[in-house]
Amino acid sequence: MLSVKNKKFTQLIWDFYKKDKRSFCWREDITPYKILVSEIMLQQTQTSRVSIKFVEFLDIFPDFESLANASLVQVLIVW
Repeated sequence: MLSVKNKKFTQLIWDFYKKDKRSFCWREDITPYKILVSEIMLQQTQTSRVSIKFVEFLDIFPDFESLANASLVQVLIVW
């Protein structure tokens, strides 16, 4: 259970996010696949680059099946 301080801090963070969040395509139409791809990309580079590459990657590999059926070379070329 969260302490009163933790609840206040959590609320502060949510309030900031609601007011000042940046708009990113991976926050729209959220699916497990898009979450996985965006999280991996975001761990490797800046959000400005992910914004561009995420759309391109999903155009070519729109779901787990298409990604699973691609060769490593195909994925790395798009990545």
